[in-house]
Amino acid sequence: DEEYLSKKMKWILGILFILLVVINPMVIGYYHTLLTEFIAMTFAVIGCYLAWKWMNTDFFENKIKYVIYTITLAILIAIAWQLKQPYAGTILFPVVIVAILSFIRKTNFKNFIQRLGTLIVCGVILISSLKIWNLVLEKNNVEINQERTSAGFFASGILGGLNEYEIQEIEDFDTIQEVEKNEKISDKDKECMKKVLENQIDYKSFMVVDTKKENYQVIYTKDTVISTGEAIKFWISSFAHEPFLIINNYITNYLATTSIYDIEFDGMKILIDRNLNFKSAEEIEKIGFKIYGYANECVFCLSEDLEPYATEYRTINKPLVAINYIMRNMQLPSMIIMKIIYLILPFLAIISIVSVFVTRKKYNEKYTKIIDLITILYNFSFLHILVHALLGSTIDRYTMPALITTIIAILLTIYAIAYRKKYKITK
Repeated sequence: DEEYLSKKMKWILGILFILLVVINPMVIGYYHTLLTEFIAMTFAVIGCYLAWKWMNTDFFENKIKYVIYTITLAILIAIAWQLKQPYAGTILFPVVIVAILSFIRKTNFKNFIQRLGTLIVCGVILISSLKIWNLVLEKNNVEINQERTSAGFFASGILGGLNEYEIQEIEDFDTIQEVEKNEKISDKDKECMKKVLENQIDYKSFMVVDTKKENYQVIYTKDTVISTGEAIKFWISSFAHEPFLIINNYITNYLATTSIYDIEFDGMKILIDRNLNFKSAEEIEKIGFKIYGYANECVFCLSEDLEPYATEYRTINKPLVAINYIMRNMQLPSMIIMKIIYLILPFLAIISIVSVFVTRKKYNEKYTKIIDLITILYNFSFLHILVHALLGSTIDRYTMPALITTIIAILLTIYAIAYRKKYKITK
């Protein structure tokens, strides 16, 4: 707010923004990497800002503007989903957060209906885009891998997020002989699994899970892959029996996703080392920082069938020595700062929600709008990382879309705290 912002504070916030965002080696690194992260980072900032603007628009006062925001947000959600399913949250999470915040600010039926209407439009456009894409695939006789569908993605994510459990290789149970000789399968499950293998039952397949108990737990499905519903049912049963184990599981996942815990890959499987680490990150270093390696080839990983298309784009990194020296020396500080803010992010998200209620009647409308934006940014960032933790996608680069939004929220928090008295309602 130019009305209150002092010249000194402008300089402080401006310098912090440049250091933490504009010349952040992680941000620059991923904006020079041909992955989905740089698009998701952009969508995250746009999504939070547009959702905030939508919150301050009333359908009954400005129908055209409200409809434009609604359609824009809905289309962006569909685009983000097609880009990469978890990244739909870069738009969807801010929209849902704003719908809730808006109802807190204006608890009336008209506001409830207009916000609900936008959510419905977003859902309809997203589902329509999925239907259209599936029709295109079917028309072109593309064989769809069921594990890559939306249902397969959520089911595998729900089960994969339970890192305390271990999903067994299905090849170890693909014959009756293998099933019969396995001592960790109960007699009841053995009979059922044999019937599945002999096609004598409605179930078409099964998944075997080691829950670290006497017997394996077997999940049966009437499809070729486990459905989302069956995965949720298994999760509810697991949580009911071992709630603290599951909660601890997700805390571990969060710390691994934010690279506070180390990870390493065993093939496609992610192994988590529960030792605190604030100095390195698996894929941020290997991919995001690759451009700072002088004389490195620009290609990180490329499948053999795509090699012919990349020939003309192959080159050797030769960044300016002075700039590269600065970037390389900023890597460790930026990484430490990132991990610290991710570590406190859950608490900042909770505090921001509390501040919505605390400031509601004590401060003027301008200040509550700032608090709303801070709440949107913190809670989007936390939800984005949390979803990846819940789905077992504990890879540090997946947190990049939450980095800029978290930093902006912190800068706005500094401003909100420093100038809170200026906005206070005086009686």
